[in-house]
Amino acid sequence: MEPSKSIHLYFSLIVLKWLNKLGITRERIYLKVYYFQQTHPLEKLIREIQEIIGDYRRDEGIGISIEHIEQWINQFDKPDREFILYELNHILKRRYISKEMARKMIKIKITSLAKNREYQTPQEFLKNCCFISHQPAGKSQRVLLAFVDEILKENFNMSLGDCNCRDPLFYIYFDDILCTGDTLFKAFAMPPSKGWYFQLAEGGKTNFDNVLERNAHIIWAYFSIHAHGAKSAEQRLIHAMSGRRPMIIRSFNPNYSIDNDISNPDSPLSFLWPLESIKDEQIAACETHITEKITKHFEQKAWTVPPKHFYRPAGRPREEVLFTSPADRTNFERIILKKSIDVYNTAKKDEPRMRPLGYGLVSDMNFGFGALIFTWRNVAFNVPMIFWYEHRGFIPLFKRNFISY
Repeated sequence: MEPSKSIHLYFSLIVLKWLNKLGITRERIYLKVYYFQQTHPLEKLIREIQEIIGDYRRDEGIGISIEHIEQWINQFDKPDREFILYELNHILKRRYISKEMARKMIKIKITSLAKNREYQTPQEFLKNCCFISHQPAGKSQRVLLAFVDEILKENFNMSLGDCNCRDPLFYIYFDDILCTGDTLFKAFAMPPSKGWYFQLAEGGKTNFDNVLERNAHIIWAYFSIHAHGAKSAEQRLIHAMSGRRPMIIRSFNPNYSIDNDISNPDSPLSFLWPLESIKDEQIAACETHITEKITKHFEQKAWTVPPKHFYRPAGRPREEVLFTSPADRTNFERIILKKSIDVYNTAKKDEPRMRPLGYGLVSDMNFGFGALIFTWRNVAFNVPMIFWYEHRGFIPLFKRNFISY
């Protein structure tokens, strides 16, 4: 081998090893080169994203066009646009649930629930089920139940009306995404007596007493579930019902099970949670504002002020599974946080639950829930504000359907 070629190979190997230490794989490098070689990489990325999310609320005459994505990305600084689209394209391929995908997931969910409960057929299982409908008109659940009814007719020669709500063995609570678990908690135990648990069933007993007396199961059926939110909701429900609890079955697609338990050192932390190393004057000011408003809220109620969790510890997660590399995760979080702070600062930011990275619980002393999961039906306000907040002249990527509980 010629000396010049040998030296070139030697230094190439050193560069590759250095990039691998930063979490940038060889495949990532090749993919990046591929996009740079395109005549118009920005246009190509926009087309690819539109192909993924184009059916968003299309049933309602909305949808997402190439022009709309262009309007959204042009609100970012020009040097950041291609990077944001590249990383978002990578995430949406794993975190956007289209209507057709949802249709397949529901069919599989019903079939697997029947099999796991040792029923011979899905129809036999469904005749022992009652689907709970206890959300306000306009929220996801009622629309999703109509969708379920359509799928039952197409695949199982049944309808929701054929299910058993007189003396079922299983009550199915179906919704799209579980984030903080707050909607779930309100649906079942909203005080003082609006929750499904407190509603009277036939015979004059509450639904809760009926479930306990007949040893029935409650199935939480979701497309995607944030593990910490589910755990939190279950604890809140147990507390609300003075320690009594029915048997709960969690049903969700494992590909969309999101581990967001920050106390678990092995958690992949598949949500937005920035490193403190990105802090600048703007981020520090936002941190101060959130700290002050949450502290004030808790002190007014004579509650213990919650601890701060604004920043992800260095070195976590141990392995990156959502973003293209650890370095790109850090950069993506920085850009999204700063742009979301811009939007947050124009909103009614003194509302206790509002955060730039998405609404969380009042007790969350952080920049927001940081969810990165989307469906064709709606976008949770637990995702960063730049994806759904459309006031004060800002154009979000997704036009959200605003329905409060």
